[in-house]
Amino acid sequence: IKKKAVVVGNFSCGKTCMITRMAKGHYPKVCCFTLCITETVRIAVDEEPMELSLWDIRGIDYDPTWLNDAHVALVCFSVNIGSTDSKGKHLGRWVAEVNRNCPGAAILLVGLKADIRFHARSVEKLRRSGKALVTPEQGEQFRENIGASRYLECSARTGDGVLEVLGETARVAMQINKDSRKK
Repeated sequence: IKKKAVVVGNFSCGKTCMITRMAKGHYPKVCCFTLCITETVRIAVDEEPMELSLWDIRGIDYDPTWLNDAHVALVCFSVNIGSTDSKGKHLGRWVAEVNRNCPGAAILLVGLKADIRFHARSVEKLRRSGKALVTPEQGEQFRENIGASRYLECSARTGDGVLEVLGETARVAMQINKDSRKK
């Protein structure tokens, strides 16, 4: 079984590092900016093998057709960048793009760079600039607001939560029957 997941979100939110961790099992030594890369992960869901293609969609200047035929969309954001108001607007933009270009795809909301919560200097720097980290509770509220089926968090740097995101993506993709999608 082959399934496609698109990974969308604003520029530099951590999508590429998460995908590298999922596909290669390590944090990249150098994180480069991508146009559109695809990594394929072989995974079993309920003992049924699957090839899950993870499409890393660049946050700017992307081709909307890259979203076509996706079974799942991971709408990603960094828990440490920006205000919650601006984050909500950006998430809404990506959900609209997903709904327009891959109707019927399941949506998972993923908070990236979750390890930043444990770096006191980074948290203090955000506080001094009048910003705050997005809390898991705020992430759950964003999930409700955009209609995503689940909110998850992970850290590509530490690996925490990455396998959970991958597993949930695969489970949700397996449930999506391409023929039953809205036209």
